[in-house]
Amino acid sequence: GYSATYTMLTHPNVFKVGIANSPVTDWRLYDDIYTERYMAPLKDNIKGYIKSSDMTYADSLKGHLLIVHSMSDDNVHVRNTMQLLTALTNAGKDFNLRIYPPGAHGAAYNLASYVLEHEVYFQYLQRYLKGNCNLPNLNSK
Repeated sequence: GYSATYTMLTHPNVFKVGIANSPVTDWRLYDDIYTERYMAPLKDNIKGYIKSSDMTYADSLKGHLLIVHSMSDDNVHVRNTMQLLTALTNAGKDFNLRIYPPGAHGAAYNLASYVLEHEVYFQYLQRYLKGNCNLPNLNSK
């Protein structure tokens, strides 16, 4: 998720479409033990945390971005997504959002939701990359 959002925002002319599932949007909101291993403690690297935050670049979004998150994600708290949505909205940027109320990290919570989630991904890519790639038609039996 983080790679998709951060890349779409910091390299807006590279990708036309991005799909981010349960993105970390600000490392200050993630598990300290993991984050500090790569970023150092916040007090020692505040500039790095700001530079790596999606909110810093929210006004740069150009392509189509689908954000997917579960309200019950216990790994990446949904607050990450809500904070990014606020920043994108404040910047006047359009995006797409799918929230899965149950679920966990990865959003899908059973076979039906997993299949639906991936159909949504394929349809989203097909809609915005049409003519640029060949994706299977998931609606044909």
